[in-house]
Amino acid sequence: MTIKALLIRFTAIYIMFLIVIATIFVLLDVKANSGVNTGALAGAVLAACYWFAYKNKRYFSAGEKKTVIISMCLINILVQTLAALVFTKVSGLNLPFGTMFLGIMLIGLLHSIGIYVFVGIAGKQYAKQA
Repeated sequence: MTIKALLIRFTAIYIMFLIVIATIFVLLDVKANSGVNTGALAGAVLAACYWFAYKNKRYFSAGEKKTVIISMCLINILVQTLAALVFTKVSGLNLPFGTMFLGIMLIGLLHSIGIYVFVGIAGKQYAKQA
């Protein structure tokens, strides 16, 4: 599996998790919080990294790991931006651009730390099992 395939898989899993979790919360009439997005992100990072490791029978090299982490962070910010734009449009909120931008960057920073941690956890778990 290539890094490009891993990133495509990560994006698909992440979006799927977000949609499924949001649907379940709506059906159960439960209000979502930031933990929901973080959980979906963690699951997507772990799933994509494990998939890569088992498919290639190895984990990332140092250069690949750096590329994967940076790319996942950028994908996360893009997904969060699109979700925020859709949410504000659907809910009729009129947030100033600066407010939305700062919120997305803050969440992006926190999620970036999570991505770094979960990529590392996946590598350690794979090393234990291999």
